[in-house]
Amino acid sequence: MATTTEVWHFLRLLYVKLGVQHCVHDGMPVRPQSVESIAAQLMRDYKGRHVGLLAPLVVNRKGLYTDLAKWAKARGHSHLRVDGEFLPTAPWPRLDRFKEHTLELPVGDLIIAPDKEAELRELLAKALDHGKGVLHLLAPLDGLHAAIASGQSTAGIGSVKVFSTKRACPACGTSYAELDPRLFSYNSKHGWCTSCVGTGLALTREQRKALDETLQDKDNRRPRAELPL
Repeated sequence: MATTTEVWHFLRLLYVKLGVQHCVHDGMPVRPQSVESIAAQLMRDYKGRHVGLLAPLVVNRKGLYTDLAKWAKARGHSHLRVDGEFLPTAPWPRLDRFKEHTLELPVGDLIIAPDKEAELRELLAKALDHGKGVLHLLAPLDGLHAAIASGQSTAGIGSVKVFSTKRACPACGTSYAELDPRLFSYNSKHGWCTSCVGTGLALTREQRKALDETLQDKDNRRPRAELPL
């Protein structure tokens, strides 16, 4: 006999596949946009800035991804960006197989300028192709090459903004990543709010710290009976 919990799994899939996503800024339904529209946004908003274009290959999924690193190396890529850190494709470090990882393919970098528009469009097309219509823009890239050359951490360099040909607000131009069923689950760190951490309760700072995602089990779920409240 079905339970509410089991039905909820199907509802989450329905929301992702059939639901209409709306912009968080102005409430407009998101819709596809052209590559030209993304290029115009970059030329306008990032003029004179050093940016990197990355194609998201894996988003919040568990695994070692050794074969993916080999694939990237065979195509001339020396690094992949893993959870915000640029890691060499050879030798490929052993990732935590029980931790969710986000892997991005660095497609190229440039300083946005009118005389670089052709290069920008070429990199855009390549990044969107590898990312299946989604690209991550990393900016600014100040100090990135020096950090990689010296073996220092690159995790704090730049911030990522998502651009998508599939999901964008027609009013403000904000792009959105592909919807994930886990976004609709309060049992998942992807779906719960940062204040109540999926409990639905007003928590103190100590309680939120105790319920931090580091205490989740390997399936990114936490049995509700074990909440230390």
